[in-house]
Amino acid sequence: MRKFLGLSVFAAEAVAVIHGLRFAKELGFLSIIVEEDSRSVARKINNHEHDFSDISALTWFAKEIAKEFQACALHFIGRYGNKIAHAMAQEGLS
Repeated sequence: MRKFLGLSVFAAEAVAVIHGLRFAKELGFLSIIVEEDSRSVARKINNHEHDFSDISALTWFAKEIAKEFQACALHFIGRYGNKIAHAMAQEGLS
């Protein structure tokens, strides 16, 4: 598994979702759609069964924040469907 700043790539993706949820909440949004380019992370957060993976604490936390919205949908979107966010992530890594 690839590591990013001591975290797995999946953990880094889950942390990004958490930050996005918090940011939307701080801005006062009531309904949001989160677009995630990690199919695995999106599936874990959308799954209502208990998660036993290494990132279960992060996915649980994301689910708890999502409950604070009137409506919150998390969708997988491929990297090429989210070119701007991917370019920003690449820029941040350099």
